[in-house]
Amino acid sequence: FEGAEVSTPEFTPPAVVVIGAPGHDGGAGAAFVYMAADGTSPDWTAETLLVPDASATSSFGQSVAIFGDVIAVGGTNSSGGVVCIYRYGGAGNWSFDDALMASDASPDDSFGFSLSLYRDLTSSFEAVLLVVGAPDSSAVYLKVFDPRSETWAENSKLTSTSGSDIQFGYSVSCYEGTVAVG
Repeated sequence: FEGAEVSTPEFTPPAVVVIGAPGHDGGAGAAFVYMAADGTSPDWTAETLLVPDASATSSFGQSVAIFGDVIAVGGTNSSGGVVCIYRYGGAGNWSFDDALMASDASPDDSFGFSLSLYRDLTSSFEAVLLVVGAPDSSAVYLKVFDPRSETWAENSKLTSTSGSDIQFGYSVSCYEGTVAVG
């Protein structure tokens, strides 16, 4: 897998691995989902090939993240970037759910270059926090999924105080209410 990004969930049974391949299919990209045969077996089966939604035009699979029944896959487009959300429907089926973009998208911001997913501990319900890096604009976006309304909302935008040329957001991670940005 040319330029692959790999993400494994912490709490998802059965065991799932997502591999991003931004160079697949002439640069359009893809994400490959593998599942363990019985959740613990060392035998892995290719379950699903996630291909770009119409909103992503290249490098789909540049970044991948998984948490619970949600997979996020980043790619670029003429508006600067997109994160496609997929949901697990059982029996190895992952279906497209949404395409997320920055609220202030610009063509050169690389929105979706890096991703991390975890539960949002600041909410009183089972929300999911998606952290999205956009290093070419030195920004990180926090998007929250509200399971009550089944919608994603942009919670906040973090920017660097050191200027816009430092690639803030090149890498991101979140865990139990803490967001780390590189």
